[in-house]
Amino acid sequence: MQSKGSITNLCGYILLMAGGVAAVLSPTLASLGIAVLVGAALLLSGALRFGYYLGGSPSSSGWDVLQGILDMIAALAINLNFLPSAQALSVLLGACVTVKGLITVFLCVRRRSRAQPWRAATAWGILSLLLGLLMVAYPFAVVLGVGILLGIHMIMVGILGIAHFIQDRKVTGGTYIDGHEDTH
Repeated sequence: MQSKGSITNLCGYILLMAGGVAAVLSPTLASLGIAVLVGAALLLSGALRFGYYLGGSPSSSGWDVLQGILDMIAALAINLNFLPSAQALSVLLGACVTVKGLITVFLCVRRRSRAQPWRAATAWGILSLLLGLLMVAYPFAVVLGVGILLGIHMIMVGILGIAHFIQDRKVTGGTYIDGHEDTH
């Protein structure tokens, strides 16, 4: 078992930071990578649904086969058209944010009372509604934003991991690195 301060972990954090920098410098590619992962997840989901049905799972039905087929069609559509898929995922996310904003505004207005902070929640709902509409109107901007945020997240996790590595080295005095005694 490796210690938390292993050289392998340090290398992993450095690679994670490098990937984060690459994502920030090329956010479209990072978003396309996310689209590919969504496509792969859908493909796996479809294959598992078929497997459960063909394996005779008692909880499986013809509906599982239909859902499996739909998952695989969606996976193919995403994996054959990366950029439009990333934009379509952005539009879908924007639609969800818009609907959630509408629901929030509707519920706040319907349930308004002086005892609850309904005005702030209504303002949040209106902002969500506007943000969602912007996401639907400008899906490529969302693709760029997702890639940049992913890159920033990767860089921050890498920095925190390196800080953890340094702290662990200070606490242990550098005695256990990759399960071996450090002779330096």
